[in-house]
Amino acid sequence: MSRSRIRAIAMTSVNLAIYETLNGVSYSDLMTVERNEEGDIVLLAANAAKINRVARDTAFYSQKNLEQFGMQGIEIPAGAFTGSQIFAGFGPPVTVKIIPVGSVDCEFFSEYESVGINQTLHRIFLEAEAEVDIILPGASVTVNVPTQVFVCETVLVGKVPETFLSANKLGNGYDF
Repeated sequence: MSRSRIRAIAMTSVNLAIYETLNGVSYSDLMTVERNEEGDIVLLAANAAKINRVARDTAFYSQKNLEQFGMQGIEIPAGAFTGSQIFAGFGPPVTVKIIPVGSVDCEFFSEYESVGINQTLHRIFLEAEAEVDIILPGASVTVNVPTQVFVCETVLVGKVPETFLSANKLGNGYDF
């Protein structure tokens, strides 16, 4: 029961931080598309300073939110400590302290997907993982809560080739 509540608290803490730090962030804030004189894409450059700032701020605000929720603690019915599911929801409430361990780790990653002859879909995600300890009378439990959030995407359009052959589109029986 406490694991489920801790997961919910950690998810809320991280999601609030992500909302605060990603509000208004666009693809062009994180990536720069450089083109040559003909307009062809020659380079994707990551804005490392902005990416690191967003990751750092998300981790900081997540940790801060977790600490605020941890000071409040969570109430669990005393029957939950019997180990029996029948009594889990009964008895007087017992307040359990939550102690965040370490920090919330944040990391950006990308996905590239072909979406046409000359088009590539580039998606950017933020993954945050909170590690939270639950202190119970006589024991402690560690809960890891990963959260993955879609940040932004763009379609990168390249040069249209003069000819195009996709052997896997022709059907079976062709060995190239």
